[in-house]
Amino acid sequence: MSVDQGAAPGTAPSSDQRNVLEQIKTVLDVAAPATVITALLVYIGWIRNQAYYGYFGISQGVLKPSLQDYALRSVDVTFGAVARIAVCALLFLGVDRAVSLLRGRSATGRLARYAVAGIVVVGIASFLVGLLFLVGFDPAFPIAPFGGAALLGAGAILVIRFWSAAKSARGVLYVVLFLGLFWAGTLYAQDLGQRAARGVEEDPNPTRLPLVTVFSDDYLDLPGSQVEPTQNEHRGKPFYRYTGLSLMTYSNDRWFLITGRYNDDYRPSVVILKDTQSVRVEIAASP
Repeated sequence: MSVDQGAAPGTAPSSDQRNVLEQIKTVLDVAAPATVITALLVYIGWIRNQAYYGYFGISQGVLKPSLQDYALRSVDVTFGAVARIAVCALLFLGVDRAVSLLRGRSATGRLARYAVAGIVVVGIASFLVGLLFLVGFDPAFPIAPFGGAALLGAGAILVIRFWSAAKSARGVLYVVLFLGLFWAGTLYAQDLGQRAARGVEEDPNPTRLPLVTVFSDDYLDLPGSQVEPTQNEHRGKPFYRYTGLSLMTYSNDRWFLITGRYNDDYRPSVVILKDTQSVRVEIAASP
């Protein structure tokens, strides 16, 4: 009776083994990009949430959103970023096409070389300015942080494409380009979150946030200029009614309600009510 000892060392794998290896490779090829994209979406959503709720002093630990919540929050950021990248890509393709046409004509060959040299100089300058921003250096001329990230990415693309001497350093330039895109996405998400928070601060009305009425068996000390408490009675049992609040969000079995400014020196106050049997919340959204 013979016993199968397995394939001898150094022998080629069988057809079944090759099929298994190919299937594993296919799964990894599909799963790896999907995992990276999902991680980026969650990160961008986390940045936007942090900027929006942190503007009002609310910690992410209190909200406890899920990974799905983070990914959904990143949709508006992703759409805006993709639109901007598409516009920049079209501009770059236009420049690249114009240079290619100049190179293809003998009469404009010298002009093409001058154009390429000028583009490389612009790319290096943009790259250096963006790199200075990345390491924390504040230049004399004013520029937004997002502009610094854009200059870093645009400079890296121009140098990679038009400077043949940079072929040996393309790996480094690609890494810097990735960092520039990552940096720009982070800043864009922060900006969207803070702008949304400032919009709520300036006008937390029903057109932006739903109105909330709170009914409570016990008295609630809700600070804020918008809150209007009244005491009522139903079948001989007193209860309290609070109007003028705005719904920020509902998360982790808690209502996050904007009550207005407690003091003019502070941003609008946010009350956190735990969802219990003694508290009833009514929501009214504008049509």
